[in-house]
Amino acid sequence: MLLVVLTAGALAVLLLVLWIVRGGSKPLGNGRIEANFYPVDVGALRNLLSHEEEQFLRSALPTGQYHKVRRARLRAVQEYLLWIAANCATLTALLRLRITDPELASAPDTQALVQNALRLRMISLGLWLLLWVEFLFPRLEIRPAAAARRYEDVWRLAESYFGANLPNSAIFARESAG
Repeated sequence: MLLVVLTAGALAVLLLVLWIVRGGSKPLGNGRIEANFYPVDVGALRNLLSHEEEQFLRSALPTGQYHKVRRARLRAVQEYLLWIAANCATLTALLRLRITDPELASAPDTQALVQNALRLRMISLGLWLLLWVEFLFPRLEIRPAAAARRYEDVWRLAESYFGANLPNSAIFARESAG
């Protein structure tokens, strides 16, 4: 029985890694990628991850109500992490398309940006899984505040990369406005 559970777990992890590396963007005809980015409000994410805010809510709310609010906040953080992972997948697909196009592959930092986006995607999905553990065990506190900072860094690099290599591109317009 234990062998079956371990095998199923290993298979699930393998499928998750394959899904992470493969990405989640939707290819269109002619090798184009549909660039739909989720609007991630990093300020709101930081607020949800704030230890001080958590302490304030704990002291201000009755215990039962605090646990409801805390679970809602955890689910909101998980939603943001999924959006970050999806944005990284789309960004990776766009960058990989640039690598395969001989005219566009001239930028030397394309591969580094792909690696950063993949790493952030894996971190986001790993933290998403860890937050389920925190959801199930309320006394455990996981604060993935570094994910918000890393997302800002990767997104800033992507904006400058596409600004330098595709000056007329409006790929990041929706994200900046959101």
